[in-house]
Amino acid sequence: MPHSIEVLAKMNDDFRKGYNIFNEDLRERDKNGFFVYSEFVKKLDYAKFMTVHSGVTIYADFTSTHELSKERNKGRFFEERIMSSVNWEINYYDVNYRNPSLDPYNPSITRRVLTVMLGHNCLNNFTKFHP
Repeated sequence: MPHSIEVLAKMNDDFRKGYNIFNEDLRERDKNGFFVYSEFVKKLDYAKFMTVHSGVTIYADFTSTHELSKERNKGRFFEERIMSSVNWEINYYDVNYRNPSLDPYNPSITRRVLTVMLGHNCLNNFTKFHP
């Protein structure tokens, strides 16, 4: 049975929106994957970091001319508090985070890694998570 792109988009939305960086049970928080922040994002003060994180979790501009991802696995927005664009992308890995997932629709064999970078940080080198 073929999967619909809408199903994958909803899975990505649920992962992105439901990620709680304050959940102290890391096994529960990271059971479906995790967020990776560039060094520039990690160096932001707490309020600015939370603004970036929140911007990613509530992102909904999947119809703009710069973002046509039907999977809803990437996005870009400008954050005025830090005067920079924020770029994010979800990649699909196996449960050991070593290889691409064979079936991103199957949560029992897929983990998501959402990478967050600032615009000036990724113009030529949008890096992906590497275990």
